[in-house]
Amino acid sequence: MAAGSESAPAMIERIGPIGDVAHEPAAREAAASLVQQPEPLFYGELHVHRRVLLLSCWSQKFAVIADGKLRLYASRTANQPEATYQLSMCSGHVRELEDCKEGLYCFEIQAGDCKGSDGREPSKLKLCTGSSSEQLLWLQAFTQGGVLYEQEKDDGSVRSLHELSAVDMLTGQEVPFSQYAGKVCLVVNVASA
Repeated sequence: MAAGSESAPAMIERIGPIGDVAHEPAAREAAASLVQQPEPLFYGELHVHRRVLLLSCWSQKFAVIADGKLRLYASRTANQPEATYQLSMCSGHVRELEDCKEGLYCFEIQAGDCKGSDGREPSKLKLCTGSSSEQLLWLQAFTQGGVLYEQEKDDGSVRSLHELSAVDMLTGQEVPFSQYAGKVCLVVNVASA
């Protein structure tokens, strides 16, 4: 690649406009066709989790997936990426995170031997988006780029709702569903509502 061709503006120009995938069905459809290519293409804002010593912090980055790489930029006008990750070297898994950052849709890449150009070797890269539509597109781009998608394992041992439990969102206490045995229960998946 020529000098400057990895700048955020050059990557945006190369991929083309994506639009508001969170609110426009046509933009979502166009972006879906980009992430489903053999070499997926996508860009947008991501919240990136970093651990610095004992501190845990989030920062907003402009991210691009192209050429089998994830590039993280300080902004959409940055001349060079702060970090670049070769997706084929990330022999890990990507999975959704339920309880991560309030109001955002998060996922995590478990990158066993994924070394970034910044020299760091994150064992886990936590990323968040502003909408479920964006999250789905990022997950598709990562999996199309070669990172495995990890789904919750169903070992077939659960035979009843009453064998499960959930965390009460107000108190943070675990609530066993067995206390509702013999009652009519309505289960709502809030994440998809």
